[in-house]
Amino acid sequence: MNSYCFTAAIATLIWLGLSAPAFAQSADDAQPSADIYASKAAEMASEWQLRPRWRVQYDVASIGGPDGLAGVGNFQDVRRARIGVDLAMPHGFSARVETEFTADPIELTDAYLQWTGKNVKVILGQQKAQFPLDQESSDLNTSFLERAAFVSAFGYTRRTGISGHYVAGDWAISGGVYTDPLVRPDDVETNSKSVDVRTYWSPQLAKTKLHFGAAYHWRELNDFQMASTLYRSRPALRITETRYIGTPALAVVKEHRFGMEAAAVQGHFHFASEAH
Repeated sequence: MNSYCFTAAIATLIWLGLSAPAFAQSADDAQPSADIYASKAAEMASEWQLRPRWRVQYDVASIGGPDGLAGVGNFQDVRRARIGVDLAMPHGFSARVETEFTADPIELTDAYLQWTGKNVKVILGQQKAQFPLDQESSDLNTSFLERAAFVSAFGYTRRTGISGHYVAGDWAISGGVYTDPLVRPDDVETNSKSVDVRTYWSPQLAKTKLHFGAAYHWRELNDFQMASTLYRSRPALRITETRYIGTPALAVVKEHRFGMEAAAVQGHFHFASEAH
């Protein structure tokens, strides 16, 4: 029996962040008779904020394996290069637009309008649907350099739609209806349609924060089924285009997926697991 060993080493992952307020209105030039207007303008200005956001992540990696295996060697690549803006507005409204420059052509990642109330949030536009816990976590806060293999295998990408989110203490539920990403909604009648729901309970037990969740995904592919569907994943690095695990080409019409997740956080230590 032959035994093969795959090794991967990550050299660096760089994150750069920048945030700055949009503007500040000065009342130095206001006339004494216009104090009330200057006060109102300052109050309105405090409710508006334009915050630029950008991120650059660069990978250097090595993948080893037996002679003749495809996809091994040394690699370097820009993982992400994003530029965008966050806009805060009065009455709980906000918006975000962000572009990804490593894609060819350049593509939108987030492009949505959001309203936030006391316990409720509604989002309209291109956004993350109710994805698994690992995908819901920010790129900057994942436990490992890559997310779980099923996240990329099942194509948890941003989609266009409307979602609602409700939080009550330790319990929360969110759900939405979605169609294709903004780059694809050419013919609304034949675009994909999906429904995603996710709920979780995160109680505090002494010094430990617990987390239990469940999710459901339904999707009718419509014009997505015109091309064969492959559920596949790279090795522990996204830097190579070689997939060692995957299905043959499938004529997928609909998707139904269920998921369960559990996690615990205590100080600097955490545990997380999920199945789909």
